Amino acid sequence: MYAGAVSKDMRNSLLRCYAAMAKPKIIVGVGTCAISGGAHKNGYTEANSVDKFLPVAVYIPGYPPHPWNIIHGILLAMGKVQS
Repeated sequence: MYAGAVSKDMRNSLLRCYAAMAKPKIIVGVGTCAISGGAHKNGYTEANSVDKFLPVAVYIPGYPPHPWNIIHGILLAMGKVQS
């Protein structure tokens, strides 16, 4: 799960963390900032969505997303429920 916009300072850390993950690698974008960059999009910190850097399997919208939606998104990514 990734929540929040990806700023220029976090980009390298995010990519290193992803490279260190065991397979299967499933990325779930949680919240408006992770999906689109939110209010910080293309601002001073160059914050953008996580899908510009990593392959996202499931998007969970909201600011903040409801806990039930987060649970549903995780189950969807795991293939436990149908969309």
